[in-house]
Amino acid sequence: TINYTVTPGTSATLELRADAVDADGTDDMSSGDTVTGNLVTGSSNANGTKSLALINVPSSAKAGNQLTIATGSLSLAKTGTYGNQSTVLPQNAYKLGSFTLTGNSTEDVNLSSIGVSFTASGTFANSNLTDVYLMYGSTKEAVKTTIGTGTSTWSVSKTLAKNAGVAIDVYANISSTPTSTNAITPNMQVYGTTASSNASVETSLTTGQTITAAAGSMTTTLDGSSAASQLVVGNSTVDTAVFRFAAANDSYTITEVVATTSDNTTILSASLKDGSTVVGTGAISGTTITFSGLTV
Repeated sequence: TINYTVTPGTSATLELRADAVDADGTDDMSSGDTVTGNLVTGSSNANGTKSLALINVPSSAKAGNQLTIATGSLSLAKTGTYGNQSTVLPQNAYKLGSFTLTGNSTEDVNLSSIGVSFTASGTFANSNLTDVYLMYGSTKEAVKTTIGTGTSTWSVSKTLAKNAGVAIDVYANISSTPTSTNAITPNMQVYGTTASSNASVETSLTTGQTITAAAGSMTTTLDGSSAASQLVVGNSTVDTAVFRFAAANDSYTITEVVATTSDNTTILSASLKDGSTVVGTGAISGTTITFSGLTV
């Protein structure tokens, strides 16, 4: 029953609201269903305040906007900006995998746990990992000193807002046991409950990046800027050669460089530069020039 007066020249908005529950236990309303509220044709249910004339409101049936029932969800993917890695061993607090967890546009999700398992090859095994932990955004979760062969679970209490996303990274210490070319790959699954519909949700089991044990190496090449030949005058300083050093799978500090020359009779002194910075002066002995005590 409504007792409301609409003033001439104005309009009124009527909203139809209801609780949507599974009251009879049949679960007849589920995600993807649609609901439309309708106003049926009135029957002499309004009268003029001056004329007292009865009218029908509404004069014909009116359908409201259609609503679609939806339940929140979670999706997980490996982070595209962090690719497969090759690394020398051992390593401390090494990033084994990076994932992106994304919510939905319907409701928040209360996260309860994150499960991580590993797929290993050859001499790589879960036993080679210690102090394993997760980074949820900028928050460090509990450290597991060791992990078993199955799924390791971290209990969490986080709320992922609708339309939000967060990075979840896996870190661990890696022992020196795995040999070159053997690898390990993390797999992750996230569990939670939707905040409004109270439905249990989980992501699919998602495979992360492959971490491969590799030997470190360094290569030396003649740089393209090095002159093939040049004419020089006496008592002058010239750039005789430019070399490029490239490291793979590890970082190196160059402590000594040895160069040779076919004729040392015209060389008074030699220096080694990193760009425009002199990093060493060479000791000339016969046709050999040694630059030692370097920290490049």
